[in-house]
Amino acid sequence: MKYLRKQLMLSLLLAPVTTFITSDYAYGEMPKIRIPTDNGSTFVEVAIDKGSMTDDTFTIDPPQQVKFDITFLSPGALDPVAHVNYEFHIADEGGNMLVHKTKLHVHDGMDTQPVTFSKIGSFTLTIVIEGTGISLPYDTANSGTASLTVTVTPEFPLGVMAIAAALVGIGVAATRFKNSLKL
Repeated sequence: MKYLRKQLMLSLLLAPVTTFITSDYAYGEMPKIRIPTDNGSTFVEVAIDKGSMTDDTFTIDPPQQVKFDITFLSPGALDPVAHVNYEFHIADEGGNMLVHKTKLHVHDGMDTQPVTFSKIGSFTLTIVIEGTGISLPYDTANSGTASLTVTVTPEFPLGVMAIAAALVGIGVAATRFKNSLKL
């Protein structure tokens, strides 16, 4: 019986830590979203190296540098689209541009854009596909615009505080039962 109580207390102590470590994106899988362009000509898949995704919104905490991995995919077979010419923009809630990159070109349909978020808030990521090809005029069969929301949260989000409160509560409980369990 004494051994069973020790195991129970140990499992209560480790449960929040285990839950925190095994997130949806553990083991190197980056949160990503696949969104169609406004005209459905291309899918744009966007992944981030830091943060999470809920309800088609990327959440980054705290403000920091994030790498956006972008893949342009054909709508039918979801194969990468080659020689994409595009623009990459990030604007804050007031419409002020944080990032404004034009005349970007990818050969194999994939690119990475690092962005440093220095403040909290809601941002709109917009990718404008101008067309495909190596030189003007571009083939506009794959042109279109894709947008998504990026939210940058304060340094100590509510989830972290809840986990910390749970750990403190478990620590208090373990201390109260220490004498009866002989840990």
